[in-house]
Amino acid sequence: MSTPAEQAIVKQNGSSNRSVVVVLLLALFGWLSYRYLNKGNGAKSNQPSKKAESAPAPVKRATPDALESSMNKKEAQTVEAAATKYNKDYQERMRQMVAPKEEEKARPFIGFSLADNIVEGSLVVDGVFDEGPAFQVGIDINHELVGIEKEYTNTIQGVRDLIAKHCRPGHISLFHMKDTKGKQYDAQLWVMTADEKYDGKPYYFNPRVHKARQSDRLKQTWKAEEIAKAMEN
Repeated sequence: MSTPAEQAIVKQNGSSNRSVVVVLLLALFGWLSYRYLNKGNGAKSNQPSKKAESAPAPVKRATPDALESSMNKKEAQTVEAAATKYNKDYQERMRQMVAPKEEEKARPFIGFSLADNIVEGSLVVDGVFDEGPAFQVGIDINHELVGIEKEYTNTIQGVRDLIAKHCRPGHISLFHMKDTKGKQYDAQLWVMTADEKYDGKPYYFNPRVHKARQSDRLKQTWKAEEIAKAMEN
């Protein structure tokens, strides 16, 4: 039999062992908690923010039909750069990046008309559609057209030739203009078409349902002496 002293030592050793076990369990619990919390934070850091998730989806390119073609990379970059000058509706249309096939020869629509000022020898904007592509880039009544794509003219026929050469619906053409103060500027005009067979296409413009403003100043009748003087020059 063990003595009372030996029994006390055994009891003390048992208490010590239990204390060690408790400490180890607490340490293990703390370590597991640390791992769990760090894992949760890591997962959260990899998740996209709510702001990113709510961002609007980019406009999808339209699928070309039998009359259309997609734009190549350079053409698409030109349209994308020019789109920033247009309102939201136009931007969505432009970024679909489709256009009539070149062989379809869709008639271009530029959104403004010209009058030949024979006295001043210039081409002046006579009418403009307020919701048309020209007005979107700042072209307005009484502005002067100087040229297109670095080719210059001062005759109506010359403009027709340049439009036929450089303007294709769904694409950007660079128009060289002067405002009413004579300041020159370049307008990146998104050419559209008014051909009814393209109704519903992003580059279609229906002039019958949009309002156009006309210039009164250019409706005057030129006097005989003014015409004769202009012809001499």
